[in-house]
Amino acid sequence: MISSRQTTHPAIDWRFIALLTGVTLSIHVVTNLITPYEFHRDEFLYFAMGTHLRLFHMDFPPLIALLSETVRAVAGTSLFAFRMVPAIAGSVVLLLALLIVRELGGGRLAQVLTALAIIFNPLFLRTANLFQPVVLDQLWWLLGFYALARLENTDEPKWWLLLGAAGGLGLLSKFSILFFGLAVLIGLLLTRRRRAFLGPWPWVAAGIALLVGAPSIIGQITLGFPVAQQMEGLHQMQLARMTFGEFVMGQVLWGPGLLLAGAGLIALVAHPHLRRYRLLGLVAAAAFALFTLTKGKAYYVGPIYPVLYAAGAVWVDRLSRPRVRSALAWTISLLMVGYGLGTLPFGLPVLPPEPMARYAKATGITAG
Repeated sequence: MISSRQTTHPAIDWRFIALLTGVTLSIHVVTNLITPYEFHRDEFLYFAMGTHLRLFHMDFPPLIALLSETVRAVAGTSLFAFRMVPAIAGSVVLLLALLIVRELGGGRLAQVLTALAIIFNPLFLRTANLFQPVVLDQLWWLLGFYALARLENTDEPKWWLLLGAAGGLGLLSKFSILFFGLAVLIGLLLTRRRRAFLGPWPWVAAGIALLVGAPSIIGQITLGFPVAQQMEGLHQMQLARMTFGEFVMGQVLWGPGLLLAGAGLIALVAHPHLRRYRLLGLVAAAAFALFTLTKGKAYYVGPIYPVLYAAGAVWVDRLSRPRVRSALAWTISLLMVGYGLGTLPFGLPVLPPEPMARYAKATGITAG
């Protein structure tokens, strides 16, 4: 049996976490009230999927269609009603990131840095504002990362169950969760956790993932795996032309938080306190490598960033010299906030079309 490595970490400050999470939710509530735009074109696909909902017989993972029909039945068809789904999901992404900070031993400073990195990242602003599966994908990845962090701290089998549930919910949302599953497998095999495969819990987790994700799996089998045809078309039309330079530049466009993420990845491998959580870093690195090798789009790796932000923020929080810690925290915070405000129109639909076109032309950045 793998021995427990319970570490001391702060008690959960739910009021502070609720404050930071509430800020994120409020941003999206206000945006959805004032936006000059209607629905994004891609959202209509998921509305149509909802009106033709067949849980075990769909081309796509059915959770977004199920949510579409639920919103339609409960709250109507307004933009505000539908957009509350990604707003809430995005807020829970932040919540899980803050809980991971706590698992890694970080305090309020680390939580603030992590929150700023997410709130002022145009990727997370955009995905939490669109009724699409992307934010659900981010949510289940983060839930899986949280389960791994808890597993490292407690060694309690129940966290394998949560990991399996996260994988199953991911299968119901977006098949890119398979990259997370493969990355977790790689991470486990590269650490002492590989001994867990001699016991039942990893296999139980896999079984739970398959059971929860059964509607997606059965739908693919009965329809002849349409996802394979969709991915082939996507590869021919878009991904085949994706270069490594474009992929890397896509990461740079997410802002100065990349510095915090880089520090976090290094800390998870080398820092005396954080390297006990190297499994998280290995999973993140493996996922990044897999998406790079398969020529994925830049935003595909988005779910790994919150956990790396958390690790980087904890590293800053644990610097022994107060002046250095304060100076570094302020510098990173100002860079992230400044970049986030400067790119805000790319993350949130707040500028009308004509000013937005002028803004995009002036910055040379094309909104996806």
